[in-house]
Amino acid sequence: MNTPSDDQVVDLNEFASLAGFPIELIQKELVLDDQIENRLTMGQLREAMLKYLDEASLK
Repeated sequence: MNTPSDDQVVDLNEFASLAGFPIELIQKELVLDDQIENRLTMGQLREAMLKYLDEASLK
């Protein structure tokens, strides 16, 4: 199994399509800045997802 490196670029439009969620929902829930222009690194995505999961588990 190939694990993407932290510096690999992720296109949020493609990610949203694969996840089956609207891109706006992903940006809102992961508190992503609009300035990233729908592209971020795998490391940034992992960090945002872990933060979201941590906050969601505390509710």
